[in-house]
Amino acid sequence: YTSIRTKRLPPNPSSITRSHFSKSVYASSELSYIGENAFQSCRNLQNVIIPQNVYNIDKAAFYNCENLTSIQFPTENLRYIGEMSFYNSVLTHVEIPSSVWSIGSSAFSYTKLKNISITNPSCGIGDHAFAYTPMENATIASAGQYMFLGVSDIETKTKNLTITLL
Repeated sequence: YTSIRTKRLPPNPSSITRSHFSKSVYASSELSYIGENAFQSCRNLQNVIIPQNVYNIDKAAFYNCENLTSIQFPTENLRYIGEMSFYNSVLTHVEIPSSVWSIGSSAFSYTKLKNISITNPSCGIGDHAFAYTPMENATIASAGQYMFLGVSDIETKTKNLTITLL
């Protein structure tokens, strides 16, 4: 998967599936869906800006993208972030738009997340969504079971997590 450097998608794709992967992806604003495993194990992928029309990031879409450092979500249409979507990336900060209704189980587990903000009180958050991260600050309106399982400072093995409930 890592040999492709840049891929230009067709002019008006409505979805991205597993066959679309590279270090840089240029997609039109018509994109509305990122499919299951679409960028799985794309080790060169570093930064992602999700187009405004995307409403769904499916299961494991960015799973094991071990160099993914930043993600910018659309502010209006995104409704669903699938389970294990960003599992094992190096994201450190994520702001979930208020349009999101559901974050799947283990969506951000084993990342480098230190800060998370989820302001939609109706957003369902799956079990283990942020497990095994070095989380320091979380602003959330609801919580899933074991949502922050294993959250600790890697060196001292102590938990220094501040949670603000909305």
